[in-house]
Formats: sequence, C-alpha cells, structure tokens
Amino acid sequence: MTLSTFGDFLGHVARATACVLFAAPDERDWTWFDLGQCAANLQLAAHGLGVGSCMGSIYRPGDAKRLLGVPEEMALHALVSLGYPSPSDRPAKLGGRKPFSDAVHWERWA
Repeated sequence: MTLSTFGDFLGHVARATACVLFAAPDERDWTWFDLGQCAANLQLAAHGLGVGSCMGSIYRPGDAKRLLGVPEEMALHALVSLGYPSPSDRPAKLGGRKPFSDAVHWERWA
C-alpha cells in the first residue's frame, strides 16, 4: 500500500517529488482553517520557485496514519504534493493571471 491509494484522486502523490501532510490534534475549532492557510502559503511559495503543487484529500486516514506512523490522536487535515512540472505542462510564463480589474468588482457587478 502507498499513500496514493488512500484517496480517489491521489494519483499525483505517486509521481510527486515530495509530499507534505498537515496533521494536528483535533481539539480546536480553528485548526482546520489554520492548517488550510499553511497549505495555501506552501503552495504559493512553491509556485514562486517554479515548483508545482496539488492538494489532496485522504479518504482512509486510519490507513495513512498506520503507514506513516502518525499518532492516533492526530487528525490528518491536508496533503500537498510537490514537484517540478514536465516541460510540456509548464505554463509559457509564470503568472498568467487576469488583470485585477477583470476579477474584482466594486459595490456592483459591472
């Protein structure tokens, strides 16, 4: 068994250079939000370095905990796989975002 088999959409994990698993005790209401922010910041930093990333959901956390030796009292909140995209998958240039004015509307949708 591998980590990539513990969710329906974790195929990217098998090909990743590295994965980061976010786990924490499930005793605080804010844990999910904070770990989500950590994962998002990791992805933004990786993108800035030209590293691709992909979020993953683990549907069988008990199996993942046993495989990785994660203590039972910890909850698995998120997984991010990291790696360099193949040249054919890389965007022509980093960025590629719409102009701010195309994405933000002030007071009314216009």
